[in-house]
Amino acid sequence: MRANTIAERRAAFQAALSTITDGLAPGEAASVEALAHLLFSASAWEDMKDYGGLSGTEAGETASWALEVILSAIA
Repeated sequence: MRANTIAERRAAFQAALSTITDGLAPGEAASVEALAHLLFSASAWEDMKDYGGLSGTEAGETASWALEVILSAIA
C-alpha cells in the first residue's frame, strides 16, 4: 500500500521544495528531498520519541525545525 504512494509523494515534496532546490545540482536537490521525506516519516518521529525522549508534538516540532535549518542553509 505504501509503495503505491511513492511517486505521488515524491512529486509533492519536489513541488513543495522547488523554490529552494531549483538552483541546486540534481543530486543535491535529490538529497534535500530525501532529507525532507526522512524528517516527516513516522520512523524518524518514532526514533526521536523512543531514543530522544521527545513527545509526539516535540518530535514534530523538531522535524520542522531541522528542515527549516537545512533549507535556510541552502538559501
